[in-house]
Amino acid sequence: MITDSLQITSIQAVLRIVSLVYFGFSWVNKQMIEAVFEVKVETFILVGDSAGGNLVCGLTYWLIESKKQLPKFLSLCYPAMYLRPDSYSPSMLYALDDLFMNYSALRGVISSYLNEDDKPNEDPYISPAVIDDPDVIAQMPKTIVYVGTHDPLFDDAVRFVAKLRLTNQQNQWASLHDII
Repeated sequence: MITDSLQITSIQAVLRIVSLVYFGFSWVNKQMIEAVFEVKVETFILVGDSAGGNLVCGLTYWLIESKKQLPKFLSLCYPAMYLRPDSYSPSMLYALDDLFMNYSALRGVISSYLNEDDKPNEDPYISPAVIDDPDVIAQMPKTIVYVGTHDPLFDDAVRFVAKLRLTNQQNQWASLHDII
């Protein structure tokens, strides 16, 4: 139980969530796949949609830093790559006319996710697209990013894909697909 005397910053919460995702995967692998089905998992992929894409990238970053087994492939659908409440990009203008995820809703989601002390412009667990270490980027698995050209998250996805492509690794690729 978390009390008022025990404060957990959101970065600790994010790291806790990322590690819980990893431990959840490990548990499913050991307790279900290996124990019940008697199959050993040698490779795996990670798939995430929107905030799930953010979490998948954060988990992959954590796996790289922890020197643990990496997924063979990432599939990201409309990933939330930059969680900066003060950022604007041309594609963000689409949120002004979006009935489902309008600008106010986007700001509200970001604001509820971040604490005042968080630094989304610097923290790759909060904003995976701020990963700048070329060695880390080069270790990212093959990645495909699906995002519509009229999506408020389009520009951030393009920037992330551009970073992946800068490593120019033969075993790595990233692409954008227009989904309407």
